[in-house]
Amino acid sequence: MLDNEMHDYVDSGGNEVIHDGKTYHFFITWVLDNNNTNRGMQYFSPYANEMVDLFKMYQEPNGMIWSFVSNDPDNWFYYKTAYSSINYFKKLDDIWFVRQPVENHVEYNFVNLIYRYWKASGDNKWMKENLNCAAKALDYCVTDSLRWSKRFHLLKRPYCIDSWDFQVDDQYTPPAPISPTMVIVPGKTKFGIFFGDNTGYFEACNQLSEMFDYDGNKEKSLKYKQRGEDIISSLTGLSWNGKYFTHFIDEDSTVKRNLGVDEKSQISQGNMYSINRGLPHAMNVAIINTYLDLRKKLPPGSPGEWYSIYPPFEKGFVTHDEKWQYMNGGIAGHAIGELARGAYENGFEDYGSDIMKRMLNLGKQYGNKIWFAYTGSISPPPPDPKFRIVDLSDYANMDLWDIGGKDVFTWMGIGKQSGNDIRGLPVGEQIFNNIRFGIVDPGKKRKTCSNCSFNRSRLSPAKRSNY
Repeated sequence: MLDNEMHDYVDSGGNEVIHDGKTYHFFITWVLDNNNTNRGMQYFSPYANEMVDLFKMYQEPNGMIWSFVSNDPDNWFYYKTAYSSINYFKKLDDIWFVRQPVENHVEYNFVNLIYRYWKASGDNKWMKENLNCAAKALDYCVTDSLRWSKRFHLLKRPYCIDSWDFQVDDQYTPPAPISPTMVIVPGKTKFGIFFGDNTGYFEACNQLSEMFDYDGNKEKSLKYKQRGEDIISSLTGLSWNGKYFTHFIDEDSTVKRNLGVDEKSQISQGNMYSINRGLPHAMNVAIINTYLDLRKKLPPGSPGEWYSIYPPFEKGFVTHDEKWQYMNGGIAGHAIGELARGAYENGFEDYGSDIMKRMLNLGKQYGNKIWFAYTGSISPPPPDPKFRIVDLSDYANMDLWDIGGKDVFTWMGIGKQSGNDIRGLPVGEQIFNNIRFGIVDPGKKRKTCSNCSFNRSRLSPAKRSNY
């Protein structure tokens, strides 16, 4: 089941671009998604390196890596309009690149791709050719003013749900000419620390350190090893609560948000990813026990404990996410395997197998596939409503037809546009969706047949005999 789903990305042929006469294949054209899919495909597909080859050519001088690439000829203008002012859009003759402004995970995912392809292929020469661009990417994250928190000495971003690319919509979100929840307004956007950016960066530092060590560059190997240790030390002091990482901590201590939830109680899916990023064993055990405890108190209708974030936000993300859906309290089908993998690696083999069995059953239940997200809770249906008819017939003044008349407007007041009306609506007492209505037609003085709502006078003589 899972193998078929992963191969669909490549076999469909829909995730490739042609640039300068060369075809580049991807699992998905986004760095984050491509890297996550490569976790399962790295030993089964030859394509994991092609995103690195293309994106390295167009790495920005400051080290930034683009979020995604496209060859769609029609949809680039929105990104140019919204993102060009902060240099997050690049268009070439045949393809275009975008950096989602709020994302601070692209560079470490890019390094993950290099590392995993090297491990799967054993291509030492290719790996060594990419060390400089990998180092430049990680250096960007700690030097760019929109990516690095001088206060906390950690990677920062605007307030998002976990690592997703939209931010909160509340009193602190500055207005913008287009898509204010998707863009950064320098000098006005409020930033903070999402722990998952930093555990991911910690892992990438260790991977780059290992690659430099293999290349014989001990100095740079130690440099990135130490940077990773510094990152995880700062993060632990700020975000670790003894059981899991706190989802988000605002950089500005005067910011007091009202998002309808105790934010410090929220368990974010980044914790499931983090247990596979080289954290100390005791931390991993604490996170796994957090999910074991959550399993004991799931809300009604929940498929499992694998939430994008739990409890969900009541406010602030309605534009992108309704409560219990997608990233706002949905079940993260894409992250279930991360928790199982971490359980196996940290002495919870029975729990890991239990997760995999429940994931398999979930897949069989819904189309023989694992969906990206599932509804996180299904509340009991409300009691059946009791309706009563309120007689408004004396106030009705709109014809159901396109005719109108004295004190009667044509349908929607649009004038005599033949057939642009609702003449087929039956009048009298009707039942719609199990609710009783009394339908009147203010133009009812027209002669209509007793068995239908058609006006016989509008029919041709040949057709009148049928009514």
